[in-house]
Amino acid sequence: VFREGLAPGDPVAIRGMTGDVFAFVLPDLRVVAQAKFDASGVTRTPLPIDTVLIEPSKARVEIVCRKAFPAGRGKDLLRELRAELA
Repeated sequence: VFREGLAPGDPVAIRGMTGDVFAFVLPDLRVVAQAKFDASGVTRTPLPIDTVLIEPSKARVEIVCRKAFPAGRGKDLLRELRAELA
């Protein structure tokens, strides 16, 4: 568990899972979420890196970005949510 979240530019290195060191730098994905609510309108927010899945033997990395949004109540319900490149 990290005190600070993962961020673009953070170095990552895996040793001992393959014969070589598997190293890379987390990319700047620039993914944003756009949430549309009935009453309060549209909100855009960056999606932070949440999880990094690493498979050194396949030289593969999967990066998951995640953000929670309230479903809303009464007249201000969440109607649309999309992720897009900034």
